[in-house]
Amino acid sequence: MTPKEISRAAGKIFLAIIPPHWAVRSQQDQEDYGIDYELEKTDANDHATGFIFKAQQKGVERPKLTDDGKRIIFRGLKVARVKYYIEQIRMPVAFIAVRLDTKAAYWTMLQGNAEVRKA
Repeated sequence: MTPKEISRAAGKIFLAIIPPHWAVRSQQDQEDYGIDYELEKTDANDHATGFIFKAQQKGVERPKLTDDGKRIIFRGLKVARVKYYIEQIRMPVAFIAVRLDTKAAYWTMLQGNAEVRKA
C-alpha cells in the first residue's frame, strides 16, 4: 500500500472505533500541522461536556510490538513534531497508531508522558 492508502485505511478504522457518544471534528482539511482530529466527549443526552482533546493518527500495516504484545513500537514521528505537540499545543494531544492488519488502535497521551519525553 502507498502511504496515502495506509492513511485513508487507518482513518476509516479509527472513525469506526470511536465511541458513539464522542463528537469528532476532522482537522484534516485544515492546513496540515499534524493534527488529524479534535474529539469531544458528550453526555448521555448528547450535550457537549467540554472534555476536548486533539488526535494525531498514523496507520501501520504490520507493526513491531513490545515483547508483551501490548504496545506498538512506532518510530515514524519526527522529534520536532513531538516537541510541537508537547510544547506548543495548549490542549491534550493523543497519538494514535492504527493497525491495519487487526483493525485495532493503540494510543498514548503526549503531554505529561515521561516515556515520550525521554524518547
